[in-house]
Amino acid sequence: MSILKDFDRVERFIKARKRSGEAPAEPAPTDTTKTTYYYKEILPDSVYEDGLLYEPVTESTIPTLAAVADAVWHEAFPDIISEEQINYMLKKYQSPKAIARQFAEGFKYYFVKQNDQIIGYVGMQVQEDDILYLSKFYLLAPYRGVGNASRMMRFVCRYGIERNLKCVCLTTNRNNLRSQGFYEHIGFKKIFEEKTDIGEGFVMDDFIYQINLQ
Repeated sequence: MSILKDFDRVERFIKARKRSGEAPAEPAPTDTTKTTYYYKEILPDSVYEDGLLYEPVTESTIPTLAAVADAVWHEAFPDIISEEQINYMLKKYQSPKAIARQFAEGFKYYFVKQNDQIIGYVGMQVQEDDILYLSKFYLLAPYRGVGNASRMMRFVCRYGIERNLKCVCLTTNRNNLRSQGFYEHIGFKKIFEEKTDIGEGFVMDDFIYQINLQ
Protein backbone atom coordinates (compact mmCIF):
# COMPACT_ATOMS: atom_id res chain seq x y z
CA MET A 1 0.00 0.00 0.00
CA SER A 2 1.25 3.47 -0.84
CA ILE A 3 0.22 6.42 1.29
CA LEU A 4 -0.12 8.47 -1.89
CA LYS A 5 -3.14 6.42 -2.96
CA ASP A 6 -5.00 7.78 0.05
CA PHE A 7 -4.67 11.47 -0.90
CA ASP A 8 -7.87 11.72 -2.96
CA ARG A 9 -9.94 10.21 -0.17
CA VAL A 10 -8.46 12.55 2.42
CA GLU A 11 -8.94 15.60 0.18
CA ARG A 12 -12.62 14.74 -0.30
CA PHE A 13 -13.05 14.18 3.44
CA ILE A 14 -11.47 17.53 4.38
CA LYS A 15 -13.46 19.45 1.76
CA ALA A 16 -16.69 17.80 2.91
CA ARG A 17 -16.00 18.77 6.54
CA LYS A 18 -15.29 22.34 5.51
CA ARG A 19 -18.57 22.54 3.56
CA SER A 20 -20.55 21.02 6.42
CA GLY A 21 -18.97 23.28 9.03
CA GLU A 22 -17.31 20.38 10.85
CA ALA A 23 -13.75 21.49 10.25
CA PRO A 24 -12.82 22.58 13.80
CA ALA A 25 -11.34 19.88 16.00
CA GLU A 26 -13.15 21.33 19.00
CA PRO A 27 -15.96 23.86 19.52
CA ALA A 28 -15.10 27.53 19.71
CA PRO A 29 -14.69 28.55 23.35
CA THR A 30 -16.58 31.39 24.98
CA ASP A 31 -13.25 32.79 26.20
CA THR A 32 -12.00 34.68 23.15
CA THR A 33 -8.48 34.88 24.59
CA LYS A 34 -8.08 31.11 24.34
CA THR A 35 -6.35 29.76 21.24
CA THR A 36 -8.57 27.57 19.09
CA TYR A 37 -7.52 25.41 16.20
CA TYR A 38 -9.27 25.89 12.89
CA TYR A 39 -8.02 25.56 9.33
CA LYS A 40 -5.20 28.00 8.49
CA GLU A 41 -5.26 29.80 11.84
CA ILE A 42 -2.89 30.33 14.80
CA LEU A 43 0.27 31.21 12.87
CA PRO A 44 0.90 31.91 9.19
CA ASP A 45 1.46 28.60 7.38
CA SER A 46 -0.26 26.57 10.11
CA VAL A 47 -2.24 23.70 8.65
CA TYR A 48 -5.08 21.74 10.21
CA GLU A 49 -6.00 18.52 8.45
CA ASP A 50 -7.16 15.05 9.30
CA GLY A 51 -7.45 15.85 13.01
CA LEU A 52 -3.94 17.26 13.51
CA LEU A 53 -2.57 20.78 13.59
CA TYR A 54 0.85 21.46 12.04
CA GLU A 55 2.22 24.63 13.58
CA PRO A 56 5.51 26.10 12.30
CA VAL A 57 8.32 26.29 14.82
CA THR A 58 9.59 29.87 15.11
CA GLU A 59 12.75 31.29 16.62
CA SER A 60 10.86 31.99 19.85
CA THR A 61 9.63 28.36 20.13
CA ILE A 62 12.96 26.67 19.37
CA PRO A 63 13.54 25.94 23.12
CA THR A 64 10.17 24.15 23.22
CA LEU A 65 11.15 22.06 20.22
CA ALA A 66 14.46 21.13 21.85
CA ALA A 67 12.60 20.02 24.99
CA VAL A 68 10.16 17.89 22.97
CA ALA A 69 13.09 16.35 21.06
CA ASP A 70 14.80 15.46 24.33
CA ALA A 71 11.67 13.71 25.58
CA VAL A 72 10.85 11.79 22.42
CA TRP A 73 14.43 10.70 21.68
CA HIS A 74 14.81 9.25 25.17
CA GLU A 75 11.55 7.35 24.60
CA ALA A 76 12.38 6.11 21.11
CA PHE A 77 16.05 5.15 21.08
CA PRO A 78 17.20 3.41 24.31
CA ASP A 79 16.87 -0.04 22.69
CA ILE A 80 18.64 1.12 19.52
CA ILE A 81 21.59 3.30 20.54
CA SER A 82 23.29 4.00 23.87
CA GLU A 83 22.19 6.71 26.30
CA GLU A 84 25.54 8.39 25.69
CA GLN A 85 24.94 8.53 21.95
CA ILE A 86 21.38 9.82 22.44
CA ASN A 87 22.64 12.70 24.58
CA TYR A 88 25.50 13.43 22.19
CA MET A 89 23.21 13.51 19.14
CA LEU A 90 20.64 15.69 20.92
CA LYS A 91 23.34 18.23 21.71
CA LYS A 92 24.76 18.05 18.19
CA TYR A 93 21.50 18.06 16.21
CA GLN A 94 18.57 19.10 18.43
CA SER A 95 19.90 21.68 20.87
CA PRO A 96 18.54 25.22 20.50
CA LYS A 97 21.80 26.32 18.85
CA ALA A 98 21.76 23.39 16.42
CA ILE A 99 18.11 23.98 15.47
CA ALA A 100 18.76 27.70 14.92
CA ARG A 101 21.63 26.76 12.62
CA GLN A 102 19.34 24.41 10.70
CA PHE A 103 16.82 27.23 10.29
CA ALA A 104 19.57 29.23 8.58
CA GLU A 105 20.21 26.24 6.29
CA GLY A 106 16.60 26.15 5.13
CA PHE A 107 15.11 23.51 7.43
CA LYS A 108 11.43 23.85 8.25
CA TYR A 109 10.08 22.42 11.52
CA TYR A 110 6.46 21.88 12.53
CA PHE A 111 4.99 20.99 15.88
CA VAL A 112 2.27 18.37 15.52
CA LYS A 113 -0.63 19.15 17.85
CA GLN A 114 -3.81 17.38 18.83
CA ASN A 115 -6.39 18.97 21.13
CA ASP A 116 -3.96 21.77 22.00
CA GLN A 117 -1.20 19.31 22.97
CA ILE A 118 2.14 18.84 21.22
CA ILE A 119 2.26 15.16 20.29
CA GLY A 120 5.30 15.18 17.99
CA TYR A 121 7.17 17.11 15.35
CA VAL A 122 8.55 16.95 11.83
CA GLY A 123 11.59 18.63 10.28
CA MET A 124 12.17 18.95 6.53
CA GLN A 125 14.55 20.54 4.05
CA VAL A 126 14.09 21.01 0.30
CA GLN A 127 17.34 19.86 -1.32
CA GLU A 128 18.86 19.86 -4.78
CA ASP A 129 17.29 17.74 -7.51
CA ASP A 130 13.80 18.45 -6.12
CA ILE A 131 14.21 16.17 -3.10
CA LEU A 132 12.37 16.69 0.18
CA TYR A 133 14.63 15.45 2.96
CA LEU A 134 12.54 14.36 5.94
CA SER A 135 15.11 14.88 8.67
CA LYS A 136 12.88 14.49 11.74
CA PHE A 137 9.64 12.55 12.14
CA TYR A 138 8.69 11.84 15.74
CA LEU A 139 5.65 11.06 17.88
CA LEU A 140 5.52 10.90 21.66
CA ALA A 141 4.79 7.37 22.88
CA PRO A 142 1.14 7.82 24.02
CA TYR A 143 0.14 8.94 20.52
CA ARG A 144 1.66 6.08 18.53
CA GLY A 145 -0.26 3.17 17.08
CA VAL A 146 -3.50 5.06 16.43
CA GLY A 147 -2.91 6.36 12.90
CA ASN A 148 -1.15 9.62 13.72
CA ALA A 149 2.08 8.65 11.95
CA SER A 150 0.20 7.96 8.72
CA ARG A 151 -1.60 11.30 9.00
CA MET A 152 1.73 13.05 9.56
CA MET A 153 3.28 11.37 6.56
CA ARG A 154 0.37 12.46 4.37
CA PHE A 155 1.12 16.03 5.46
CA VAL A 156 4.82 15.58 4.58
CA CYS A 157 4.06 14.11 1.16
CA ARG A 158 1.50 16.81 0.44
CA TYR A 159 4.12 19.43 1.39
CA GLY A 160 6.40 17.97 -1.28
CA ILE A 161 3.69 17.58 -3.91
CA GLU A 162 2.56 21.18 -3.50
CA ARG A 163 6.14 22.28 -4.22
CA ASN A 164 6.47 20.00 -7.26
CA LEU A 165 9.20 17.91 -5.62
CA LYS A 166 10.11 14.50 -6.97
CA CYS A 167 10.44 12.43 -3.81
CA VAL A 168 10.73 12.26 -0.04
CA CYS A 169 13.92 10.75 1.39
CA LEU A 170 14.68 9.88 5.00
CA THR A 171 17.15 7.94 7.10
CA THR A 172 16.44 5.47 9.87
CA ASN A 173 18.74 3.42 12.06
CA ARG A 174 19.25 -0.10 10.72
CA ASN A 175 18.12 -1.49 14.09
CA ASN A 176 14.92 0.55 14.19
CA LEU A 177 12.74 -2.25 12.89
CA ARG A 178 9.45 -0.66 13.94
CA SER A 179 10.10 2.46 11.86
CA GLN A 180 11.32 0.42 8.91
CA GLY A 181 8.15 -1.64 8.97
CA PHE A 182 6.02 1.51 9.00
CA TYR A 183 7.88 3.17 6.12
CA GLU A 184 7.74 0.05 3.97
CA HIS A 185 4.05 -0.48 4.76
CA ILE A 186 3.12 2.97 3.43
CA GLY A 187 5.17 2.67 0.25
CA PHE A 188 8.75 3.78 0.98
CA LYS A 189 11.57 1.78 -0.61
CA LYS A 190 15.00 1.18 0.91
CA ILE A 191 17.50 2.54 -1.63
CA PHE A 192 20.87 2.23 0.11
CA GLU A 193 22.78 2.02 3.38
CA GLU A 194 25.01 4.62 4.98
CA LYS A 195 27.43 4.80 7.89
CA THR A 196 28.38 8.25 9.14
CA ASP A 197 31.04 9.09 11.71
CA ILE A 198 29.49 11.84 13.83
CA GLY A 199 32.42 12.33 16.20
CA GLU A 200 33.29 11.31 19.77
CA GLY A 201 33.50 7.69 18.63
CA PHE A 202 29.83 7.52 17.60
CA VAL A 203 28.49 6.31 14.25
CA MET A 204 25.08 6.62 12.61
CA ASP A 205 24.38 3.30 10.89
CA ASP A 206 21.37 4.00 8.71
CA PHE A 207 19.14 2.80 5.92
CA ILE A 208 17.96 5.45 3.43
CA TYR A 209 14.33 5.24 2.32
CA GLN A 210 12.56 7.03 -0.52
CA ILE A 211 9.03 7.46 -1.84
CA ASN A 212 8.38 9.03 -5.24
CA LEU A 213 5.88 11.88 -5.43
CA GLN A 214 5.57 12.08 -9.22
